[in-house]
Amino acid sequence: MFYTFDVGDDVDMDLLRKEHVLQARPAQISKFFKQYHAPLEIELPHPHASSHCISAKIYNFGAISLTYKVPVSQTLLDLRETINEIDDKYQQVSVTDAHHVFKKIQTYLRKPSFFYHKNYYTVIQINMHPDINGLELKERFGGNIASILRFETEMLSEYQKEEILGDAIGYYKKDLIVIDTEAAFVYDPDYEEILDFFELGTLQQLELQYFDKLLDKQMTAIYEDKTRAMPILAYLP
Repeated sequence: MFYTFDVGDDVDMDLLRKEHVLQARPAQISKFFKQYHAPLEIELPHPHASSHCISAKIYNFGAISLTYKVPVSQTLLDLRETINEIDDKYQQVSVTDAHHVFKKIQTYLRKPSFFYHKNYYTVIQINMHPDINGLELKERFGGNIASILRFETEMLSEYQKEEILGDAIGYYKKDLIVIDTEAAFVYDPDYEEILDFFELGTLQQLELQYFDKLLDKQMTAIYEDKTRAMPILAYLP
């Protein structure tokens, strides 16, 4: 489960590292991030709300990124019925944990605020089973997978199910990846690299929200300046 928070315009990363405000961890930088902003990977400050946080990062453009790995031993049917409960819990947990980080770095932020924007994405990753491949999994459990990705406790209509599963990806017969707007389903032996991709996507979406808001402000300012500069005769027919 990936959560990102926009908490300021930018962070003084050099000073933050120098003063050891938070305990740093060895950075595990994916190849997707090599040409991107290198984050500061940290240990969550105590107290924190969950032991399932496997990654906490601070980015120089004022973002906090948290990743949770929540093990479940349920069937897909059971998960369909409990996915909303899990989602609600970690929505709250992520805010609590991110706020602890924010309080530690607040003085190193320009225009700090908790929080301007928040973005999140859930990935359901299933361990591979030797007796079932991706195509069989889709055929047998496609209805449950589609409902889980929409956070629905009931079965979706056939049309909705096909809409979600129609773009499923399988590079080989054995794997299956289904991507939807708020969640994805991954059945792949090399899932770690795929999870890195989703983490990057969640972070970039947060940036796009920030730039969209910034553009709106600039357009409004330009419009207001032009309106004030217009002579009264400009409004006459």
